[in-house]
Amino acid sequence: MHRMHGDRAVPWLAERVGELALIGDEAGVGRFREIAWRLEQLTTQGSVE
Repeated sequence: MHRMHGDRAVPWLAERVGELALIGDEAGVGRFREIAWRLEQLTTQGSVE
């Protein structure tokens, strides 16, 4: 995700979660929130380059 979107990865994920929420895709919202959480964990630990 970070390789594809760089510094825009987290905002892109937030936008995607919003889009999925608007169409009522609860599973998709959960999936993308999990991805965002994992990306945040990696970036705060300095593992994503």
